[in-house]
Amino acid sequence: MGPTPRKPIGKIYWEEFPQAVGSEPYKAHLRSAETREVVRLEAVSPILGRWVDLSIYPTDGSGLSVYFRDISDKKNADDSLRESEARFRLMADAVPQIVWTTDGEGRTEFFNKQWSNYTGVPYESSTAAQVAAESCPS
Repeated sequence: MGPTPRKPIGKIYWEEFPQAVGSEPYKAHLRSAETREVVRLEAVSPILGRWVDLSIYPTDGSGLSVYFRDISDKKNADDSLRESEARFRLMADAVPQIVWTTDGEGRTEFFNKQWSNYTGVPYESSTAAQVAAESCPS
């Protein structure tokens, strides 16, 4: 936790890491200490400046055991995936044809806006067979 290793066991969190005071992890520590319940959260560490997954466990007495792991790479990958999906949706909505995707079992995961424009039906997840049955007159 920083350039110089610290031994935080038995120390007071906000005295050892004053830069954390007021942060979400700080509030989570206080909540766990007050309620004596386990608190879990994902937040940017004010100490490391990276995303961490925190698990805060009350111990016997008034202490807390805190476990954390760096999840910055996962968060960055999630952000990249969201951006990629947004670009795909923008591209799919820009073409004049109906575009859709399905999962491995044939359930639709996405229809572009042309689907709703053409059918007048708002998009809802379903299977290709259901879409065909509902879209085609008997």
